[in-house]
Amino acid sequence: MIPITRNEVHRDLFYTEVSTLLKSAIQKVLDDGGIFKNSPRRLILFSNQLEDYLTQINDYTEIKNIIIANPEDLQYQINAHFISLPQLFNRRSNDYEIAYKIFIKQSYEKMDKLNFVNEIGLSTCPYCNRNYTFSLDRNKKIKPEIDHFYPKSIHPLLAVSYFNLIPSCQTCNGVGVKGNTSPYFVGLKSPYLISNNDFKFSYRFKPNKTFKSLYDYDSIDVFLEKKVQPNSDLFRLEDLYKKHNDHVAELIVKSRVKYSKKYREYLKSFKGLNLTDDEINRMILGNYSNKKDLHKRPLAKIYQDIGEELGLI
Repeated sequence: MIPITRNEVHRDLFYTEVSTLLKSAIQKVLDDGGIFKNSPRRLILFSNQLEDYLTQINDYTEIKNIIIANPEDLQYQINAHFISLPQLFNRRSNDYEIAYKIFIKQSYEKMDKLNFVNEIGLSTCPYCNRNYTFSLDRNKKIKPEIDHFYPKSIHPLLAVSYFNLIPSCQTCNGVGVKGNTSPYFVGLKSPYLISNNDFKFSYRFKPNKTFKSLYDYDSIDVFLEKKVQPNSDLFRLEDLYKKHNDHVAELIVKSRVKYSKKYREYLKSFKGLNLTDDEINRMILGNYSNKKDLHKRPLAKIYQDIGEELGLI
C-alpha cells in the first residue's frame, strides 16, 4: 500500500545488536552439538549439513548477509536454502527445531522490538495504511506489531533479516500467508519494493443513488484505480476501504462548496501563522498532504489521492 523508506543507519545499528545475539546462539549450539530438550531431557542433534552451514555463517561476512540482505535478495536466499538445506522446510525435522531455537527463540524474541519500530519511524501499517503499528498487550503495555514478510514459521533463517521485518498493524500481521507458496504470493510485493504509484484510490457514485450531503456516503463506491493485485487481494484492501466512504464524502463536500479556495485565502491572510502550502493542504484535507508523510497517519493515502482528484490540493 505505502512504501517503507530504507534507513541504512538504522539497518547497521540493527545488525550490531542482532549479530551479537545470533552469533552467541549459534556458538552455543555448535559447542553443545545440538540443543537440549526437556521432558525427558535429551540432546537433539543437527545434521552435518546444518553444522557446516552454522559454522559458515558464524563467520563475519556470512552472518552479515543473513541479517541485512537487501529485500530484492531474500527470495534468492530462500531458493538457496531450499537446495542446500531442504530439511529446514520440514517442521518435524531436528534441523528445523534447532534453526527455530537459534533464529527465533534466542535471537528474534530477544531483540528490542519496540526500539526497532520506533527507529524505523513508521507510525501506520504499510500493508493497509488504515491502522497504527502499535497495540496493547495483556498487561495494557504498548507493544509493537512486527510482521515477517516471509513467515518465520516457514523460513526461520530469515527471522532476524532486517528487511523481512515489517512494522504492521494487528489486523495485517494476522493474515498469515505472506511469503508462503500459496497463490497469493505470486507477485506479492514487500513494502520495501512498493512505490507510491503502485496504488491509487478513486471513487464513483453508485447507480440509482443520490449524493446531496455528508449523510449520503452510502452512495459512494471507493475503489483502487491502480493496485498490486496480490497485495490488494491478500489484505482485502478494496473491501476494507469501501467502509471508509464517509471520509470521501467529506472531501467531496469540501470541493463542492469551494472550501479549499476560501480557506486557503483565509489562512494565508491570517497574521502570525506564516503557513506553507503543504501545511495549508494538510489543514484542508484533514490529513497529511505530502507523499513523504503517508506513513504518519492512518488513511493518508486515500485522503491524498481523492484530494488530488477533487482539486483540493
